[in-house]
Amino acid sequence: MKKLHYVYLLEVLTPWDERNLYIGKHSGQIEDMGTTYFSSGAISKYYRENPNDVKVTILHILDSQKEASLTERIMQELVDAKDNKRYFNRMIASEKTIPKKMIKRTPCIVCGQDTYHSLDKHNKIHKKSYNINTSLE
Repeated sequence: MKKLHYVYLLEVLTPWDERNLYIGKHSGQIEDMGTTYFSSGAISKYYRENPNDVKVTILHILDSQKEASLTERIMQELVDAKDNKRYFNRMIASEKTIPKKMIKRTPCIVCGQDTYHSLDKHNKIHKKSYNINTSLE
């Protein structure tokens, strides 16, 4: 079976504090989620012990691990997952895992310009603020 590269959202259905969401990526089978793979983040132990209390949503299926890494980072930036009180994410996915030539060829998630840039950089480049309202916030 072909390995899939995907970005997922985990949602704790009965949260114990204000955090109940986690954005991550995985390369493997979707069936791995909750059986052999339980996320690599802070939610991992809870998910392993309470798999029925965690809802998994596959956000994107991609062609390569590199594309999954970039998409994970973009999704985390969209909701400011590191600093958003609803997210378990402790950090934004590292650009070190994303080849520079891929970043240069990826359009801005907000304005579609030829080069990828974070929301902070977008606001500086375009001299206007962009506020994102999504169902993930």
